Amino acid sequence: MTILRETNYHPFTKKGTIFEERKKEIKPYNRDGAPSPIFPFSNSAILTTSEELFDIHSDDTRTKKYGAFTNLRITNTSAYNILLYVNQNRNNGTFIANNTSVELKRGDLGGGYTSFILYNLGAGTIAEAEIRIEVFKEGATIDNSMKEANLLIHKAMRMIRGF
Repeated sequence: MTILRETNYHPFTKKGTIFEERKKEIKPYNRDGAPSPIFPFSNSAILTTSEELFDIHSDDTRTKKYGAFTNLRITNTSAYNILLYVNQNRNNGTFIANNTSVELKRGDLGGGYTSFILYNLGAGTIAEAEIRIEVFKEGATIDNSMKEANLLIHKAMRMIRGF
């Protein structure tokens, strides 16, 4: 086993860049396999036929390290119905009735999301904090684990063959 020491190398030298590349491979910024904590959001007052945009990464900067989220839970305690547009896609809206709670998972959302729009369908104003939103990222799934395993096997086979 060889022990690599970075302390003697400058990061812009040839040997230093190898260490920097290995660090990036070992510790990716977006944690694909790790679950995230639950991040709560609530609405401000939404007037009749108005909307509110939630950009998760700009509203709460702690969410940036988790990348795109996969689960969304919305509780509508208002007296009015709302429409949810995931990733600001106005062609695919999800209807959420008043006094209901809806949970959307990875398959329902078509992958990950980073923003969404809430549109007030009612004839009155939705008061502040009547819509509670929770976003989170589930842990590693079988699909993610198989994808990572396939990538590792591919890298190992390239090393064996000398590519």
